[in-house]
Amino acid sequence: MPETVEWVTLYNPSQDAWHRVPDHPVVVQDFQDRGWETPEDSAARAEADAGQLRGKELEDALEQAGLSKGGTVKDKQARLADFRRDQAPVPPEPTEPFDPQVEETPTEETEGEQV
Repeated sequence: MPETVEWVTLYNPSQDAWHRVPDHPVVVQDFQDRGWETPEDSAARAEADAGQLRGKELEDALEQAGLSKGGTVKDKQARLADFRRDQAPVPPEPTEPFDPQVEETPTEETEGEQV
């Protein structure tokens, strides 16, 4: 029997798309090199992006998110980073791919049989 394959779900923000790939460092790195992110990468990017904002851009981002504009710049950035981390895309519920080596395709003969 073949080894079971572990999967990881990656997200591409520019395409707003999800893709499941084998959880192997070389495969995951190849996808990351082409712009795909793990959910952890997405949260880290959201936090880093919020940390770069200052002045009017920060105020506008807080207003768009419906967050308070009070406090120091660091407080505002932290508030926005928390919000964006919570808003990070959530991967869809995974479905396992069909594996013909271990699964049987129902036929007319097997559909009516009781086990």
